[in-house]
Formats: sequence, C-alpha cells, structure tokens
Amino acid sequence: MRDGVFRYDLQEVASRTVPGQYGFVALNNPKRFSHRRPPADMQMLVQPFDPNQFNFNRVKEKEVLFEVRRRRKDEGQDTAEGEGHMIAVNVSPIDRGHVLLVPEPSSCLPQVMTLSSLQLCLELVSLSGHSGFCMVANSLLAYASVNHLHYHFLYIDHPHLPARTLGGREVNGTRGCYQLTRHYVRGFGFQLDSDPQSCARSLTPSCAVT
Repeated sequence: MRDGVFRYDLQEVASRTVPGQYGFVALNNPKRFSHRRPPADMQMLVQPFDPNQFNFNRVKEKEVLFEVRRRRKDEGQDTAEGEGHMIAVNVSPIDRGHVLLVPEPSSCLPQVMTLSSLQLCLELVSLSGHSGFCMVANSLLAYASVNHLHYHFLYIDHPHLPARTLGGREVNGTRGCYQLTRHYVRGFGFQLDSDPQSCARSLTPSCAVT
C-alpha cells in the first residue's frame, strides 16, 4: 500500500452474514468495481490470447511477490522443475490477502482451465494450514477481466460459509464427486483426498492433459 501498488485502500471494507437459510456473506467493497481495470471485450467463453490486450506479462515488478515451482530430487539434490508460476498481488482486491496465481505466464495461455494448472492450485491450497484459504476461478463472460490464465487466492474468515457444509450424494462411479442436494443452485461438489492429480482429473474431464 505504501508503494502505491493497490488502486484503493481496503480499510473501509466491511462484511456481514445475511439472514436466511443459506448464510450468505455480504462484502461491501464498491471500489472493487469503480476502480478496477476496465475488462477487455469478451465475446466467447474461449477466445485466443491477444498480446495487444493487457496481460500479466505486463504487470509491474513491484506487483510480483514471488514465483513457485515444483521440486524434484535429482541424484540427491533438489532442483526446480519447469517454468515458474507467478504469484502477484491483485491491485483491485476483494479483501486482504487477495493474490493471483498466473501459471507459466510466458506461455500466454487464454483464460481456460487446464488440468496441470488446476492440479497446481489444489497442491497450493493443500500446503496451507489455514481453513479459510480459498482458490477461485472465473471464466470469460463470468467476471474474468483478463484473458490470460490466472486463479485467485484469498482468505475467507467466515467459518459458516455454505460452501464448507454443502450436502450432496455421491455420483455413481466417481469417487469424491457429489451432486449438491442443499444448495441454492444446481451443481457438483468435489472432495479432495490425498491425490490432487486425481481430483483435478475429475474436475476437468474435457481438458487436455498438459
């Protein structure tokens, strides 16, 4: 904040639980919409990456927090594997601690979920001991403002969020996949076990193995 990275101050953001059976949490952050970068013009759910539009290879150096890489043991030594994945601040955050994961930024992938990137997200979430550490993915035409593959990570300190206690019945033949039975919209829930890759495959059945 002192370095002028963010577009607004988060001190005035307030939240409360909305009365009702679902326990929605309302967050008052009007500057998220009035001060954020105007979204690019999106026409389809899947659009080619356009280097002439804003993308995360253009972010300022001071916005980048660090990069993450998988490790592998090679002859007794730890070595980094492949290109690093960018962790950057969200300059128009929803709440405190809101960061962006940009998998392999130089690959210039469009905003379409891939198997390898989702597996990376699940692995990162599993590294945190904070129960409110969440990953969020949004697509084109669903409030994604940048057509460059990225995911949101943030802390949601509301222990009674509906997403944590959703009821469901297991889908036949698919371990860890549940059809939601007590949610306000139709959908599916997935329970992560000790194998992030297996869960990622269940979530992205139509994704190419990358």
